[in-house]
Amino acid sequence: MQFELDDVWLDELGMNSGERLKKRRNYRMLMVGAVGASYLVDMGVLYGFAAAGTIDMQVPAVYGGLGLGHVVLFLLLHYSGFSERFENSHLTLWQMCYAITAQLIGMTLAPQVLTFFLAIIFIIFAFGVLRISLREALVVWLFACLAILVTFMVLPPASEGLSEPSRTELLLVLAAFGTILLRTIALGYYGLKLRMRMLSHTRKFESEAHSDSLTGAMNRRAILRAFEESATLCRRKAIPFCVAILDVDHFKQINDTYGHPVGDRVLRQIVRSVEETVRVSDKVGRFGGEEFLFVFPATTEDEGFTLMERIRLNIREYGWHAIDKSLTVTVSCGISEITPILIDREPISRADAALYAAKQNGRDQTKVYVEAEHIAFV
Repeated sequence: MQFELDDVWLDELGMNSGERLKKRRNYRMLMVGAVGASYLVDMGVLYGFAAAGTIDMQVPAVYGGLGLGHVVLFLLLHYSGFSERFENSHLTLWQMCYAITAQLIGMTLAPQVLTFFLAIIFIIFAFGVLRISLREALVVWLFACLAILVTFMVLPPASEGLSEPSRTELLLVLAAFGTILLRTIALGYYGLKLRMRMLSHTRKFESEAHSDSLTGAMNRRAILRAFEESATLCRRKAIPFCVAILDVDHFKQINDTYGHPVGDRVLRQIVRSVEETVRVSDKVGRFGGEEFLFVFPATTEDEGFTLMERIRLNIREYGWHAIDKSLTVTVSCGISEITPILIDREPISRADAALYAAKQNGRDQTKVYVEAEHIAFV
């Protein structure tokens, strides 16, 4: 499912397709409700004009009926799922045409307040320009200008500020309206593109601040922040967790033998393999060079050891021969369970000590640090 502008407001980027589809549909219906509220405001103003004797009392009633028709029609199209067949599931183009037609009918029934209906057309474009392409906006602009021209010809306006306006003067009024509206569209699209570019840059900066540029894993700062979050929970609520460090065996030899591009591919593939293995709540980040730090929230020592072993075996059994026939990759891992008693006793150093023991014991294995005066091998 592709990204939509409204996803920014709905914060639904982390949802699955079904959840996003449902939430988008509800949001589209909510926006139609907002359009209905706008009709109610306009109808209230028209009733004020009618009460003052400026226009007939039937005008606000007809206008309100048109607004009700707009709401009912498009709510049904969204609720039934019919609108999802279209690329623009908001049906913005059709909603704009309907709303503009309602204003044209209002002009015909109450030319005394023609400027009121013209002003509403600007609101329609200001709302619609955020959800349609520039080409579609120009199509609606052309429709609005031609429709207003026909309205002027059929029923010359009585409130345009001209005394017995000629056809030429009416065309000039239309030209003024059309060019002003066109510039409104241009400014709207400029603002939209600017906001989307800012959003793109913001996300890029956030990603760079959070992720390691080579592997895509969390960078050192981000993984240490994740560690602190688990440490805080451990202190406050006595929830234990595990910290682990993974190191690529003989990585310098891989770089020297096959070249740094191959070494980079190895690191990226290790991260992909890890991400396929760990749980959603687990965090992994590049700690430095070929070392990766893991934080397993609410995880016991046995659970953490089992998980690290699965990661280690998946990396060893990956088809590295696809990169080079003679290439093999193994990793060594050290893990430590962190409890409230141990939280302030250099917890990461414990995992590092277990990693050192794994390397000293022949590499390609996982060792657990046991609270004692020495490393206990598992």
